[in-house]
Amino acid sequence: MDKWARELGPIYQISFGSREYVVLNNAEVVRDMLEVRGQYNSDRNPNHIINLMSADGSLFAWGDDNAYLRQCRRLLLGSVSKSAIEKKYPELHNKETFEFLQNMYKHGTQPQGCKALHYSYLYTINLTMDFMYGHHFDTFDDPAYRELHRMAGDFAEAVNYLLIEYPQSIYFMLGRLKKMAKHVQDEFQRILGGYNALMREAVANGREIDCTYTFSLLSQSAERNTVSGLMYDMVQAQEKEGLTEIDLGNLAANILVAAVDTTAVSMQNLFLILVNRPDIQRKVQDELDRVVGDRMPTDQDLKDLPYVEAVTTELLRFRPPLFLNMAHSARERQVYRGYEIPEGVGIFHNIYSTNFEEAIYPNPEVFNPDRFYKPENPVQREHWTFGAGRRLCPGNQFAEKSLLLTTARVLWAFDLVHPRDANGDKIDVPMSEIVQPFPQPPDVNITFVPRHANLAEQLHLSS
Repeated sequence: MDKWARELGPIYQISFGSREYVVLNNAEVVRDMLEVRGQYNSDRNPNHIINLMSADGSLFAWGDDNAYLRQCRRLLLGSVSKSAIEKKYPELHNKETFEFLQNMYKHGTQPQGCKALHYSYLYTINLTMDFMYGHHFDTFDDPAYRELHRMAGDFAEAVNYLLIEYPQSIYFMLGRLKKMAKHVQDEFQRILGGYNALMREAVANGREIDCTYTFSLLSQSAERNTVSGLMYDMVQAQEKEGLTEIDLGNLAANILVAAVDTTAVSMQNLFLILVNRPDIQRKVQDELDRVVGDRMPTDQDLKDLPYVEAVTTELLRFRPPLFLNMAHSARERQVYRGYEIPEGVGIFHNIYSTNFEEAIYPNPEVFNPDRFYKPENPVQREHWTFGAGRRLCPGNQFAEKSLLLTTARVLWAFDLVHPRDANGDKIDVPMSEIVQPFPQPPDVNITFVPRHANLAEQLHLSS
């Protein structure tokens, strides 16, 4: 699509299956069409498969721009805005990144390293489940964890088919795809509905859910800090908000499938880049050494770590988890720059082209955090990875905080280096390639070399 953008310009039309799409390829047209004209261009294309997967539209992120979408975004923003995260979940990110460091110390410090992506998935599922339910898995061998991971994977597989809208006349031939979509919805309701039932029981009994721990990084103790999880709050508000059981299951599913794969993939992309860019590791570590020294950084330090922020911002520009967002749909006919936008046409935001726009990001194929670190060279917008307009990801600040703290803590604790084979030879660590709309980074080993003599003690792992 980027090749076509270079040939055809910032906006062009293509066909996928039975539907026509307009593709937006630079920041100006994306801003005009999805933000300035957002009220006309924020619906979703009708799709039989997504209807099966969402129980006829109650997966709000894949449904139309309507009252239900606005209700769900309002409910979510009450918990995932920056102020809400700090107030309601003050130690959530500290707790889960702490455990991720423990796992890297236990499993990744040998010369052969470990498959960090597996632990990144454990981290993101724990972060999300702790946020929603106060639930935590100690290992990815837990059958309940495996069930959630499989459910998220089934959804991701089904989404790969949603780029194409098949003609209605051949729906009867799509038996396997329809069965897959229905299975995903059934799993959402069976698995997450079960967790919601536990929240309902807690509400009925007047109990609150332990969602975070206040970890003392200077001692072995952990003090409970009892707060209410998101789905506990949703169960309490269910009657007032007019939410059905299916709505609750799909609300939780929206959060889980949106958060887990994207964050884990971003973490793996970060690690792959850093292994190949020790110069950037050194710059981050120089900043960390100046600001926090031998003390493990916390989320309260992030405001004083501008280079850490520059690295994570460049990560999301350079290797976003999605290079093509789910299509919007035009609510009415429009004319834009002489182009006719028919009513009902699909609208793709080509994230690759907007994130790699040469006029805004010079030498875009180079991973260069300095482009966001120099205050004298601001850009109008940092990146477009979280979408635009009314479809902007409501959990973007939650996700960014996760990546910021992970970056700071991992590079405070470790040097990331190439693993070694049995003969001591260095094993290549390739970076992910841009070959599909939803690229998966290579699941390769990475070695984590401790930077502090007392790291085991700080991670509460000393004997």
